[in-house]
Amino acid sequence: MESLPKRSDDIYKEIESFEDYELTQCVAYEMAIRNDEVAKLYESLGLFKEYVYRNDDAQDAVSCIIDTALSGHGKSQDIELLKSYGINIFEVSFYNMERMICNHENTKRGSAIIYEPENTKITNILNKDELDIVCKNEISSYNNESWVSDEIKIYSNDDFLAFGNSLEYSFCEESDVIIKKASLKKHILNIKNKFSRPKLELDFTSIIKVEVNMALPKEELIAYFAKLKDEHNVYIGDFNEDANKVTVRAKTPLEYLGVELKQANKPPKKKSEKWADMFFIYDYITARQNYIKNENDIIKKKYDEEISNIANNKDVSTKHKKIQKIEVQKEYFENTIDTKITDIFNENKVTHPLKLSGANISKLYYSIKPYIDDFKYKELVTGVSAI
Repeated sequence: MESLPKRSDDIYKEIESFEDYELTQCVAYEMAIRNDEVAKLYESLGLFKEYVYRNDDAQDAVSCIIDTALSGHGKSQDIELLKSYGINIFEVSFYNMERMICNHENTKRGSAIIYEPENTKITNILNKDELDIVCKNEISSYNNESWVSDEIKIYSNDDFLAFGNSLEYSFCEESDVIIKKASLKKHILNIKNKFSRPKLELDFTSIIKVEVNMALPKEELIAYFAKLKDEHNVYIGDFNEDANKVTVRAKTPLEYLGVELKQANKPPKKKSEKWADMFFIYDYITARQNYIKNENDIIKKKYDEEISNIANNKDVSTKHKKIQKIEVQKEYFENTIDTKITDIFNENKVTHPLKLSGANISKLYYSIKPYIDDFKYKELVTGVSAI
């Protein structure tokens, strides 16, 4: 028997660990990389490769990952094709690098949210009087440096701001105090999401920018975003005089698949655990069916050869040829392996400790299959039909 996925494998434990706030993005990514076309591109670009530290020196591995991201080893067409499937090679490559470092140090990836100041230029933070004081301080500090000759001294605000208009500049203590006080008055941050899997970047994704006061109570913020979600409208049809306006409620990934698992007398599973079950079912059946197809192809080839040999044997009568063909056909059908899903899962119950009926397993498999095979995973992220 070939090597088959086990429900206890690490990949399904990782899927179980997906948090609610990142579930849709991570599930869509797992679907994407199981698609045959995407998987071939990943193999071509080396994106499936597990990079590891060697002798506590990751320089070679990091260089290889960055090289893949920057050049794709000359496979620009593959990189562009991946983009059409929502996958950014830079995002994936640096995710692989971060994952490699975390595995080496036995740590988890960082925070799920990255905060970046919106105002990185001091001219966006300081008023005119504050800016004049800071520029005066910094011009004086710069010109007093021993290495600054008369030829490169600066005398105007514009001269200083040409290279010092950034929060990353090393300001003198007096200027630093002024800038920090002003920053507190305009404490606006940009937020970038950082999920357990690389983020898919797809056309028609509905991204909105919202100004939110994070000092408000948590319950009020939740209510605010719930209100935003309820009132998020999409215009459909031609933009004529009677353009329709339709309120759209985005479905959860499980709703898209029409799946709702209920098991009597048991605590309900987390959504991520249900997804881990579904991915396991898909992976198990796919692996087994591929093996069965290869085995059946070998059996079919042998059968065709035997039938051909019987037909070409001039020493055997037509009557005996018919008898031999019947025997070969009988042997062929006896040896051919069935690919029915219920039969596949009944072969080895130790490998899949799922307390599900054959009908439920079949339902889950055919529910998730088009989202992987037919690229319908895009709908989970965009809410727009791929057909």
